[in-house]
Amino acid sequence: MKETVQLNTEPPLEGSDTVVHEISSDNASSSEDEETGEEISVFDWRHLNPLIKAVRRTLNLEDADQPSTSLLFSRKKKTVFPVHNEVQELMKAEWSKISRRIPVERKIEKLFPFADEVQEIWTTPPSVDAPVARLSRKTALPIDDIFALKHPMDRMETELKKCYMSAGAACKPAVALVSVTKALSLWTESLEQAVKEKTPREKILEHLEDFRVASNFCLEAALHLVQLSTRAMSFGVAACRALWVRSWFADTASKNSLCKMPYEGKRLFGKALDDIISKSTGGKSTFLPQTRRFRESTKKQSDTFFRRRNDARSYRPGREYRTSTWRSGQNTYFKSPRVKQTRSPKSTAKTQ
Repeated sequence: MKETVQLNTEPPLEGSDTVVHEISSDNASSSEDEETGEEISVFDWRHLNPLIKAVRRTLNLEDADQPSTSLLFSRKKKTVFPVHNEVQELMKAEWSKISRRIPVERKIEKLFPFADEVQEIWTTPPSVDAPVARLSRKTALPIDDIFALKHPMDRMETELKKCYMSAGAACKPAVALVSVTKALSLWTESLEQAVKEKTPREKILEHLEDFRVASNFCLEAALHLVQLSTRAMSFGVAACRALWVRSWFADTASKNSLCKMPYEGKRLFGKALDDIISKSTGGKSTFLPQTRRFRESTKKQSDTFFRRRNDARSYRPGREYRTSTWRSGQNTYFKSPRVKQTRSPKSTAKTQ
């Protein structure tokens, strides 16, 4: 398989619509993010548009290309892969189960068997290094346990581990598809050679059975790949939600309920959050209700700040440290008269 891989260094043709759009965060791009070196590819870009059109024609799908409505400017039609309604429903179903506990089913391991030393890095999330783990945990010894975290919402690490396990499980059908589709390519060449050599019809039909089994497996693997990839997205959304609700002064149960809401796409919480706010505030506010802890903590911080500030003013270098009278209290209603300090002979001589 390695010998047949070709290095495709030619850019796409001018007439090709297969333009790769890069997604940049914060509208920033750097030369380091650009791909360097030769790109490994076994597919000729010139065959992409005919392939998509043939797939849509075989599946009896309508052409998704929309003609340009502008009379002055004409836009070239873009050929795209179809997205079946069943696939969209599968993705929505995974997003609605955002609070699932088991990230990967056992049938994935049975359907895509690999050697233990190969799939170990896919199925086992990375453990936290001991020096880093002890920074956020009140333990004398490093303990690899997510329940020992200090803040209850720091258990977002659980969702991140599920995300890693789901993404690792998605590698199984992806890697299996590489092998099966490569075998299909070789079988196609063999079938073509058999037809040219006028091989008996029975033997050709026997090879076609292998094509049918392999194509069914590819379809099954592709569906599992979509399911696991979408599931990894949902776990990532749950972890991101837990990160954002940390600054919300509310009980842990309320925070967990927001993190486990079904994901609808685009917005992190979606319309369900607006409904919760409207129901809890009676439609009088567009913000999440918070407990009194916010005001109390703010007042406590301000009192601590001024107390430290006054303590710092009470001390002067070279003088005896005395607290202010309004802090230490007074036994009488009137202040005691200040006694003038007698000057030393040296200071008197200097003034004269």
